[in-house]
Amino acid sequence: MKFISESKNKKLVVISHPEIIRKETDAIKKLFSMGLKYFHLRKPGLNRGDLENFLNAIPRIYHQSIILHEHYNLVKNYNLKGIHITEKNKNSGFETKFKGYHQTISVHNTKEFFHLKNDYSYALLSPVFNSISKQNYKSGFQLITLNNIFQQKGMQQKVIALGGITPENILKLKNIDFKGYAVLGYLWESFSQNADLNILEEKFKELKKSIYE
Repeated sequence: MKFISESKNKKLVVISHPEIIRKETDAIKKLFSMGLKYFHLRKPGLNRGDLENFLNAIPRIYHQSIILHEHYNLVKNYNLKGIHITEKNKNSGFETKFKGYHQTISVHNTKEFFHLKNDYSYALLSPVFNSISKQNYKSGFQLITLNNIFQQKGMQQKVIALGGITPENILKLKNIDFKGYAVLGYLWESFSQNADLNILEEKFKELKKSIYE
């Protein structure tokens, strides 16, 4: 199957639940212990102090894998991995304040790739499939169209698939040159209700298996 030889280089990205949920930091520590290297911490409802308390509950050894979506100055204070550029800061030159840090961005249609003014670490494209966490957030993409666009010359930006990402859907994307897959609802929808670390662990194993085996 195409790109199988490159599977070891694919990124597995986890995005946090947007709200505080029970046993969440335990779950995040579990994912890090299982090899997670890219964790997007997005908690739009938290003030700076609350976000600091959240970070303090995660061992420092894992801080270098955390990418913040807000309260960016904490990246330097906590020696985090980097920042995710929000819509407000996109193409504004804001990135220069965090030169040398991991920088990511979100895009929602393929035309945006060709107009990005910065070489980001990667761009999150969503929703590739219908979103799990946002039930009315439907995909407008066709896989054959995505495949054709990725094969076009000039497609330089590294792109991560987001939206409805499950082990089964990852297999459907193997022939498209995504540089990785970002997961939110598949992991957190059930965990937010049952706080079952064993189920979370099994789901993360299935994700890794679908990408790397």
